[in-house]
Amino acid sequence: MSRGQTSRSSKRLSWLKLSLMGSSISLAAPFTSLADTGAIETSVNGKSDITSDERVLEEIIVDGSYLKGSSLSEYEPELVLTESDIAAYGVSSIGELLSIIQVETSSGKQRRSEPPVVLINGRRVSGFRELDNYPVESLARDEVLPEDASLAYGFTANQRVINFVLKSDLQIIPINTRTQAPAGGGTLSNTVDGSRVFIDGNNRSTIRAKVSESSQLTERERDIIPFASDQPRDARSLLPSSELFEMSGLKTMALPDGAIGTFSARFERSESDFLTALSSIDGTQLSQFNRSETLDLGVTINSKLAANTWSVLGNYSQTDRDVENRGTFGFDISPVKTSTRLATLDANANFSLFEADNGPVTFSGALGVASEAFESSSDQISISRETAYIQGAISYPLPIDEDRWGRGTLSVDGRQSNLSDLGSLSDFGVTANWIPVEGVTLTYSWASEDIAPTLQEFALPATLSPNRSFFDLTRSETVTATLVDGGNSDLQVASRDISKIGLVWKPWEKRDLTFSTNYIAAEGANEIRSFSVPAPGLDALGLNQVVRDPAGEIVLLDRTPVNIFESETETLRTSLSWSIPIKPTRAKAPPKPGAKRRKSGRPGSRRLSLIHRWELANELRPIASAGTLDLLDGDTIDSILARPRHLVDLTYYQWNNGWGFYGSAQYRSSSALTTATDELEFSDTLRVILSASYEFNYADKVLDRFPILEETRLTVGIANALDDIVSVTDSRGRTPLAYQKDVLDPVGLGWRVELRKRF
Repeated sequence: MSRGQTSRSSKRLSWLKLSLMGSSISLAAPFTSLADTGAIETSVNGKSDITSDERVLEEIIVDGSYLKGSSLSEYEPELVLTESDIAAYGVSSIGELLSIIQVETSSGKQRRSEPPVVLINGRRVSGFRELDNYPVESLARDEVLPEDASLAYGFTANQRVINFVLKSDLQIIPINTRTQAPAGGGTLSNTVDGSRVFIDGNNRSTIRAKVSESSQLTERERDIIPFASDQPRDARSLLPSSELFEMSGLKTMALPDGAIGTFSARFERSESDFLTALSSIDGTQLSQFNRSETLDLGVTINSKLAANTWSVLGNYSQTDRDVENRGTFGFDISPVKTSTRLATLDANANFSLFEADNGPVTFSGALGVASEAFESSSDQISISRETAYIQGAISYPLPIDEDRWGRGTLSVDGRQSNLSDLGSLSDFGVTANWIPVEGVTLTYSWASEDIAPTLQEFALPATLSPNRSFFDLTRSETVTATLVDGGNSDLQVASRDISKIGLVWKPWEKRDLTFSTNYIAAEGANEIRSFSVPAPGLDALGLNQVVRDPAGEIVLLDRTPVNIFESETETLRTSLSWSIPIKPTRAKAPPKPGAKRRKSGRPGSRRLSLIHRWELANELRPIASAGTLDLLDGDTIDSILARPRHLVDLTYYQWNNGWGFYGSAQYRSSSALTTATDELEFSDTLRVILSASYEFNYADKVLDRFPILEETRLTVGIANALDDIVSVTDSRGRTPLAYQKDVLDPVGLGWRVELRKRF
């Protein structure tokens, strides 16, 4: 399928953001020279021996000594998590760690589907599959850097950078079992995860396997008033049944001339089954079955020549999906079978051009090619896309008097891409950083980008889901109708301009107290959205997303993506964090030679974080002739939930002497949605997550009686501890059926128990 006409009609050249690491992170249930070794801690056979305390780390930075595993960027980390910090979360994988800290690592400049840039020991990785092979026991520390740091790795300054530093010596076989369920019962989820990890400097190898299953949750297990009186409550799923199998591994080795090479592979198979209703024709059970298989392969080579660094990455990914509607629907619904393939090859280099008066002028460049293909055997659809790009960024130290005005850096980056089906796209960005005094950093950035529709957004076959329940905001009633999902071959290239003004203040040099605030404004054109809610006025837009019968009731809602004419958002994000080290516990003298005693010498830690996200504006115009929709003042297009203006996240964790505690509270302010005849009020909510863990290596008496518990950790967690679920009422104080609490959140208060054994 050619998209040349679309590209020729779009004359605007904006500057496109590089997103080479398009890996998706599944959310966990409750969450200089380059060296490839960690310097904070050494470990043998999974047992920690030496750990430097916080004072040593500060001295290394102040004296200008190289900290092994650090990133290329000249920017200091905004957040550093030590081994004790990571232990406090009680997580088992790096994926869960990324999920639980995503509130602090997200960027208002990145697109919603984009993850942060991730590194291992300051080096690029081929994808998340390479990172998630390592258990949390392999981490010496975790560094979170600002968006500007991504320029050194061939990315534009729209994504945060997270650098995971590994221990230099580790041999471990962790086995993890997890059980979780809602307090109200009705469903149960079990997961078993095991791996073997070997790390000896730059020589590393891992192999990992994961199996999980979850049982179905139906309306019968909850106090729900049925949407349709003729349907039994066990005929509809609130949560599907699911199964998952995953196998992955990697091999990293030292290559000639100081290069390091990594090969990684992952295979995943998942299935889910969702009950929709009983057939109105013959009373058989209707359901939707989904199956997915994914194969990922990656190769990474990182090296250094003098003061310059370079990397080459190659990836191949293939995903096959089957969607099957089962039962008698009254019309023909064929199975949907699709296959997506992506192959990429890119190279990145970072080096110093020359020495200016106030420091080096650096350049980072990247170039690459990609080949994508999408096929649907059920609809006989086959499209492909070839992409070639070149990208560069120059960072220049500002020519100012450092003694009087401090120091600063100006960076300019751009990218030019050519897509076989859409033609040329381009990006441009400018970032300025100024440090007037030590402890204060001011940032301004502006970027313009083009965003191409994905092949799936173009050509995903239509999938019908009959008898699905939702709320019709136009008529203020709960209905059942057929939902349609799929692609739109008429999509055009979207564009976005983003501006950011930021301040970071660290008032005390010897106290890890940080205050930051960022104002982010974005304007979009032709943004790709889905009208997934029958909102008031949608029928009049002429987009043919809603089909009604002569009586006005919805019979079909089309949720395929379309282009929005204009969008505008403004956000103010403010955060305050404070880390306090805890002195390590002194070791006890063993009562006899050879006796095992608790670990010692590892400092504890505690940290408090407060983040406030204030959405100042969120408006859009669906088409040129339509009025403006205010998504903060009662309007919506893609959610039956109203958008709150304020989100507040409070996080506290502590680790000391084997005990880890984590607690978070998210507050969402009240909000409202306007229907054609009424207004729905949404209450404010406070969602609390708690977890506690204990490492039995610190329990001398318990180990004396039960030596099998050596290298064992027990974690107990509670999700939504207050069981606080948003309450929705109309002007008469009634709750529409589609907004029943158990429909919006069928899990509510939930628990998990996790046992982790290391061999």
